[in-house]
Amino acid sequence: MQSKINEISPELRNEPLVKDVNEQVGKIEKLVSFPEGKAPDVEQVRKINQAVGKLMEEIESKEAPK
Repeated sequence: MQSKINEISPELRNEPLVKDVNEQVGKIEKLVSFPEGKAPDVEQVRKINQAVGKLMEEIESKEAPK
């Protein structure tokens, strides 16, 4: 996801929503980076769900750049 965000124009990357999404995607990537073959525990899944839910709410509540 980070590489896709980096592909967009610098003007859009400077938009507050894009900056926020970029930051939150980094946090989500850390949450889902657990060792191969090791399933996440209930608390890890809860944290991932909360982070993704927060990100989706933020995206859905923002206006598109003009």
